[in-house]
This record gives sequence, structure tokens and C-alpha cells, in this order.
Amino acid sequence: MSTRDAKTKGSQATEFHVNEQELQVLSERVAERKIEEKDWEILHRYLLLFLKLSQVFQYSRIRMRKVVRMLFGKRTEKEKKKEKDPPDNPPQAGAGGETPTGPGKDSRLDSAGEAQDQKKRKGHGRRPASDYQNAETIVCPICQNKAGDLCPACGKGRLRQVPAEVIVRFKGNPPITAEKYARERVRCDTCGQIYKAELPEKAGEEKYDASAKASIVMCKYGLGVPFYRLGMQQEQQLIPLPPGTQWELVEETADSLLPVYLDLERQAARADLLFIDDTPHLVLEAKKKLHMTGVVARVGERWVTLYLTGPDQAGKKISVLLEARPPGLPPPLQMSDALAGNQQDSILVLVLLCLVHARRQFFEIKEFYPEVCEPVLEAIRQVYKHEREIQGLQLDAAARLLYHQQNSQTLLEKMKAWLLSQMDQRLIEPNSPLGKAVKYVKNHWDGLMGFCRHERAPLDNNPVERALKLPIQNRKNSYFFKTSHGADVGCLLMSMIKTASQAGVSPFDYLRTLVQHRSALRQNPGLWLPWNYQAQLQA
Repeated sequence: MSTRDAKTKGSQATEFHVNEQELQVLSERVAERKIEEKDWEILHRYLLLFLKLSQVFQYSRIRMRKVVRMLFGKRTEKEKKKEKDPPDNPPQAGAGGETPTGPGKDSRLDSAGEAQDQKKRKGHGRRPASDYQNAETIVCPICQNKAGDLCPACGKGRLRQVPAEVIVRFKGNPPITAEKYARERVRCDTCGQIYKAELPEKAGEEKYDASAKASIVMCKYGLGVPFYRLGMQQEQQLIPLPPGTQWELVEETADSLLPVYLDLERQAARADLLFIDDTPHLVLEAKKKLHMTGVVARVGERWVTLYLTGPDQAGKKISVLLEARPPGLPPPLQMSDALAGNQQDSILVLVLLCLVHARRQFFEIKEFYPEVCEPVLEAIRQVYKHEREIQGLQLDAAARLLYHQQNSQTLLEKMKAWLLSQMDQRLIEPNSPLGKAVKYVKNHWDGLMGFCRHERAPLDNNPVERALKLPIQNRKNSYFFKTSHGADVGCLLMSMIKTASQAGVSPFDYLRTLVQHRSALRQNPGLWLPWNYQAQLQA
């Protein structure tokens, strides 16, 4: 067993969280003075947990969210697969006032979907040498034995050329390295004229190479490393690079990339699908938290991600972005949650609402209303199962829409009718958390069912939720932007990094190339987008 496996096993063995059902049963046995042999171990674990909590509260400051995680484990919305599906026909409410169960579900399963559900997740093994595309390749020729020579071992066969064996070796360097060139000089002892040696071509003309600027940008906005922390590392590795100098280089890089970023905004304005969402971000100059808006735009088969900061919420920012949309294009699809700040003029966009947010309304209260919430969660699970079946069958947009209309729409309509019938029969209290969840589904039904009306409409807002992890990572490490200008610079550079990653190119290579060709890209920035800049280099 490896050290890593041993640590994982040890952490799992010592991890203990509160089990309410187990604690209730134990409490009853203690009250009746009927403690069993197995109860002593449970009591010991709960006493250790109590001791740990008392030490935490006494000697450290801790947030309530962390206490809840210590007691009940990390919160997740993933559910364990059930061994048996719920019955097709739910029992109706009887005269005795028994709580009804969920609506019937469509039991039809596609063979492709079944095979995909049963397929196990691929394990993690060694990565092939071909994955290290930027690694320098050093050819090691054979000096003694050549192809065509006699075999030294047997003396009979001939040696034949076979593919080379690739061995990978890793080396470490500071994020930014430096080279010192000692130029020899001579001086005339009569006139004082000084003559210097010529610098090699690789030295370049700029003190800070484009690769150094790209590295700083990637560390700060791609990995969330604050300037002062990167400066400390550089200082410790005897290649000092103060935070002020880093900011000057970052600002200069953003100025070089601005024309390409503006072209990405024009591309996003032409999108046929927009994912939008907000996350708060503090700007000291504004003396309050502003909205960091993430926009993931689908333009044909390409993806553009933009980050926009300011006092306005996502809906108003999208309205400004779409002002540059060509007049002949149809309104784009807009996916978001149901917050009022995400909504805008329905003439500009076709509103879609996130199915995951509707599911969360029931997931968070399923422990209190299991008879009603479980069937709803099961119905939504079936919708995502249909989506996996569609991907397994590789259906086109029209066939996907028809598949959801024939399977998912019927299932969800039945679920909605069942929920409303519970409300009408006064089996659900309207002002309770469950009643509010049902009202959420009822009030936003048209937006939630958009994937059954429009081709290529998504089910949820997950793409932009994942994209917002990048600014959230920076917020957790750097806490705030000092000025609005600094926030705009950060949004520009994060947009370039994320869009390059989505295009399948190296963000570092892309940023370095743009800085090297900053004069050429100002003439025609549309030729220097992540998906076509390599063709421009080869031209």
C-alpha cells in the first residue's frame, strides 16, 4: 500500500459525522438502561466528537458553515443510486389522511442509456508521454549498434529499427526566470569611446520577455496566486520580482490584448445561446461589493467566455452586450436562474431557466418531506438520463428535441400535475418550504421547459457555474480589487484565459503569442482569436 493510500484510508477511518437516526436509537436505549455491547463504541465516538468541538470553540474562531460540515459531513447534491425504482402508480390519499407518494414515471429505457449507466468510470493511471506536448524532445542516438548490423548477442539476426522509447524527466524552475548577459567592453584611453559586445539574438530587445508576462498573468488570474505571494516566491529563489512590477507588466499585457478581447465581445453578441450568472466581488474604490458576471456564449460550434464587472446585474450587462448584435439575427437563447436581476426584455432573448435550481428547491428539504420530494427528484433524474441516452445515440438537434418531447415532457407534465393536485387537496401547506418549492416550479414552468421547445436548448446553467470558479478562486486568494480599473484588467485577462482553454489551446502559449505580435493584431484582431491564431502564424 502506498503512503497516499494509507493516508486516505486513515482519514476515512477517523472521520465521523452525526447520524441522527443512530443517535435517536441510542438515546432511547440509554433512557431505558438497555445499553448493548456495540453501543459503547458509538458512545466513545460521540464523546470524542464532543471533545473536538469543545476544543474548537474554546481555542479557535470558526464559521458556522465549518461546524455544520464537521457534524454532518460535506454538503453535496449527488444522490446514491437506488437498488429499486419507486412503483409506477402512486397510492392515492386515503380517507385516513395518509400522505400520498409520487407520480408515476415512464419506465421505458433505451439500450444505449442502460449500457452507459452500467459502464464503470475509467480509472486513473499513468499519463502517456504524448500528453507532454510542450516538453523539449532530446533525441538520443545509438552510437554502437545501427540498424542493419548483426546482432551482438546471437550473431545471426539483423537489427531492425523500432519506435523509440520515450523517458520523461521533470525539472523545477521559478515561475519567472532570468538570464544575465555580461557584455565585454573596451574604452579608448584617449577619446573615451566605449565599444560593447553584441548581444545574442535570443536576448531580445525587451527587458521582460513575452513569456515572463504570460507567466505572471497565468499565476495571478489563471491560478489565483496574489502578486505579493508570487513576489515572495521569486525573492526566495533569488530572482526578485516586486508586486508593483508585476502589476505594471500585467497592465501592459492587458493593453496589448484589448483589441482581441473587444472582438470576443463582438463574437459573443452574435451568439445563439448565452449562459449568464453573477457572483459578488469587492472593489475597494467603490466601497461595496459589485457584480462579477460570467457569460458563456455559444457561437456556432465555438465557445466564448466573458467576465464583466460593475454595479449592474447580469440582465442589464447582457442588454448592453447585445446592442452590438447584427439586426438580422434571431433572438438568442438565454439560460440563467430565476433571479429578477438575470431577466431582461423578452424581445431580445428567449428565456430558459435552470432545471438544477428547481431541483435544489426540493433537494434541500427532502429530509423533511421525503414522500413528496423523492418522486420529484426521481423525475428530474430521469430527464438527465434521457439526455445521456441522447448523447449515446448521437442524435442531432431536431431528433434530440423530439426525444425530449416524447419522453421528458410527458414525465415532467405528470410531475407538475401531481404537485398541483396536492396543493389543491390541501395536502401541502402553501407557506411551508415545500409549498414555496412547488410555487417556484409553477411560476417558472415555461422557462424550465424551454429544452422541450427549442432545439439545442440546455437543461441547466452548469457551464457558467463552472466558469465562475475562476473569479471565485481569485476572490478567495486576493479578496478584492483595489480599483475598478484593476477589476476590468482582471476580467479581460480571465476572459482570454478561459476562452483559450475552451478552444483547446494552451492559454500560456496563446497569451505569449499575442504579446509577441501585439503590433500585428491591432490591425486585424479577428485573425488572432484562440481558434485561428495558429493559422495566422503559419501564413
